[in-house]
Amino acid sequence: MPIIYLEKRGNLKGFSEGQKIDFVETCKSHFHFYDPYKDLFINPITSKTYWPKTLQRLFLHSKASLEKKLSSNLPTHAEVEKGLEILYSRKKRAYVLLSIIRFFKYLGFIAGGLLAYFVDIKLGLAAGLYLIYFDYNTFDGVNGVIGQIQTTFMTALLWRQKRKLYFFGSLIILILSLVNLYFYADSIWLVVGIFITQKWLLVNPLIQFITSAAFRGSEIAIQLKEEYESFRFSQENPKGIKNKRN
Repeated sequence: MPIIYLEKRGNLKGFSEGQKIDFVETCKSHFHFYDPYKDLFINPITSKTYWPKTLQRLFLHSKASLEKKLSSNLPTHAEVEKGLEILYSRKKRAYVLLSIIRFFKYLGFIAGGLLAYFVDIKLGLAAGLYLIYFDYNTFDGVNGVIGQIQTTFMTALLWRQKRKLYFFGSLIILILSLVNLYFYADSIWLVVGIFITQKWLLVNPLIQFITSAAFRGSEIAIQLKEEYESFRFSQENPKGIKNKRN
């Protein structure tokens, strides 16, 4: 599965099938696992990260050089447990944040209605529609998060079933929100500035955090436990399985 994620992110170009497997297994044996949402290899125990292409160049040049770069002190059981605890904690925060966002469509009606009644109807429509848009847009295909990486992860299945509704529906809602903001503020530059800010400094980083944290707290956590158990077994039974560190 990590190979599929790497390839969908544009990695492993020029690798043979055997080299792809060897590269991923080499990284895993040194407790480095691939996060497709941030396009990074991460060691959950030491929190070290590497760009895939950096490691790929090293591997193609010399597997020994790659292993030297990734080498570190052998993890203890306590360190692995602490690493897993951090992964689970980030995953929990991501799900809490996602559950809060899921209420934004309801908050949009409430906040928009209050602003429209007490301040200005155009401001109310702009704010209310944006909150609704923020909810529906969280996992749309424009962000290149779910559609390119997985098809059945988190809300991806729902998105794929209703992708046209999510894409065009959220786009129309955003346009209506920005149009009302323009009519209220009478400044196209303010509208452009808010659009760029919310897209690149708010929506995209937030989506990346949620998906990355959820992925690390599930799939990477599983890979870490499996690799550590394999390592322990190889240490306790040197004649049964060859020690990966030798």
